[in-house]
Amino acid sequence: MPRERFSFGGSTSFGDVQRTLGSFGRQGGYGGFWSNYAVGREKSNLYNRAHALLRELQEATPEKSGETKAAWEVNSPGQYTLFEVRNDLPKIHWLEFGVPTHDIYPTRASHLRFFWEKVGKWVSLDMVEHPGMRPLGFVRSVARGFLNAEPKSIRQAISVVIFDDIRIV
Repeated sequence: MPRERFSFGGSTSFGDVQRTLGSFGRQGGYGGFWSNYAVGREKSNLYNRAHALLRELQEATPEKSGETKAAWEVNSPGQYTLFEVRNDLPKIHWLEFGVPTHDIYPTRASHLRFFWEKVGKWVSLDMVEHPGMRPLGFVRSVARGFLNAEPKSIRQAISVVIFDDIRIV
């Protein structure tokens, strides 16, 4: 099934179309309605593709509670043709890039108290040696796989951002 793709004069990119149609409007010449129509149609297509990427990232996100899956969102921070699919939870960084081994100490209490599933009971400890976690890399693989299948105009207009403004693609 062929993908619907915005076309204006053959293989012209959307950026060229936007610049051309935008210049007509700025010069006060022809193009007001048609430039808005063409730009609006392409923006709608980009919005739909950004949401399709959002759904793929949500499906690939490993999570027990669903909090990380629900934190994915689509923003339009800059020019109206640019969309960001982002997740600002710190947890997403740990899932994507992993965590090295480290010690955890109590900060607000004298002991760490938690339910330890491996032992099957509540424990109270002075310190915990966290074994770390291997990187999953699912955000990079899903985003690259999705965007590489898209036309260049869409690849350039959609980016994936995770915690602390780390741009993945």
